[in-house]
Amino acid sequence: MNKGSKRIKDPFSFKHLIRNPLFLAVCFGVVALAIFIGQQTLMVKPEEPQSFLIAPEKTPSRIILYVIDALRPDHLALYGYDRDTAPTISALAREGAVFTRCFSKTTWTLFSVENMFSGMHGSAYLDERGARPVEDHVEMLPEFFQTSDWRTGLVTENTFVTVRYNFTPNFDFVGNSSISGYKDKDNWSAETHLNFETFLDQVKKAPFFLYVHTMEAHSP
Repeated sequence: MNKGSKRIKDPFSFKHLIRNPLFLAVCFGVVALAIFIGQQTLMVKPEEPQSFLIAPEKTPSRIILYVIDALRPDHLALYGYDRDTAPTISALAREGAVFTRCFSKTTWTLFSVENMFSGMHGSAYLDERGARPVEDHVEMLPEFFQTSDWRTGLVTENTFVTVRYNFTPNFDFVGNSSISGYKDKDNWSAETHLNFETFLDQVKKAPFFLYVHTMEAHSP
């Protein structure tokens, strides 16, 4: 380059651009837009929950909480599975409410059922407790029905939902066949359903809360 020649400024050089007020304004605008979009993405308003308030004249006097252990929702037609694997469940779903975001606290029955009965999250102590009984101070769902003079029943073949783990004090009727490796795993729930019928025969027309917990979907 000749000593007498002048250097031509590149209008697109970085130093030149950052001194350009218009360029800076565009940059700030892009950043502000990105932050706004990010906030909207992270703070998406959850879908409004359905209302399950029941009119007093339609308050149920019989409640059955039926748990099918280890049943996968992605293998049920009501959740989009292409085979009609459980037509009775599908029929119930058409007549009632279907939950799309319902999760178990853990993959272990002992804690999951305790959470379901108590409404407690349990992260403060359950994971450190190990396989020990439900603590006496924990208020359980069946207790509220029992104190309201409802009949309460528990029928299951699960080895955790038993007197050993302190699940039974608030049940008037307990039918637990306690499955083991030596029983017929292809028909685990047969005895449970016999206990189910026995309970219904006993309560007659009285109001009741019945917890049913079957295990057949757990195997193999």
